[in-house]
Amino acid sequence: MLKQVYNDRTNKGLLVHHGLAKEEQHRLTGCRQQADRFFGDLFEWRTQHAPANGRVGEPGGIVA
Repeated sequence: MLKQVYNDRTNKGLLVHHGLAKEEQHRLTGCRQQADRFFGDLFEWRTQHAPANGRVGEPGGIVA
């Protein structure tokens, strides 16, 4: 979804279409990198610690 707002590889998306500044494009790129990191950490935790069904049994159980 974030790539539809701005794709740094192709320099296309809603931010470019509407002529918004490079600063917003850089912020969105940073947001996408953080989301990639978060979901990567979550996947790593799941493969190492989660039960076979992947469910989290208690609050606070996910620590990267």
